[in-house]
Amino acid sequence: MRTVILLVSDLLLTGQAQVGSSISADGSTPNNNAMLDVQSPATGDGKGILIPRVTVNQRTNANASLDGGLLDDSGNLRGGLAQGLIVYQTDGSQGLYFNTSQSSTPAWVYLGASTTNYLPLTGGTMSGALNMGAQIVSNVAYIDFSADSVSVGRDANGFSSGVAVGWLANGFSNGAAVGYLAN
Repeated sequence: MRTVILLVSDLLLTGQAQVGSSISADGSTPNNNAMLDVQSPATGDGKGILIPRVTVNQRTNANASLDGGLLDDSGNLRGGLAQGLIVYQTDGSQGLYFNTSQSSTPAWVYLGASTTNYLPLTGGTMSGALNMGAQIVSNVAYIDFSADSVSVGRDANGFSSGVAVGWLANGFSNGAAVGYLAN
């Protein structure tokens, strides 16, 4: 009886509840914030993750009989709600697409393509309040949006189509200045 009690208490005290899964060459434990933690080996051939690949037809065509298609005949995702679903489109506008919809009808966003909702990888224009994560940019002593220039920071300017960011930066005559005492 004593052995059974010790065995049960040992299991209760040493057992760990682990929600995430890890895919790794060395069997390391997953990051606590991840449901799935894919780790590339520290030595040897590095590996990446291959996102599921689909054609534009498979991603957007509401046809339940389409091989590899994501949608049913009603235009809903076959598996139901999947906010955050990521696929790689192999034809047309190739690239990563993610689903932002909170329903089973997908709302696809081309990663890096939008100039209003998401910051594009290739640059672009954003309007409205600039937010960095969950916080609005703060501790900026001076912001000026002139006709042909933008400056942020104490004594920064950006005259003559210049851009200046930082403390005492200027960026005169089509120049750009970034950083502490930049010119």
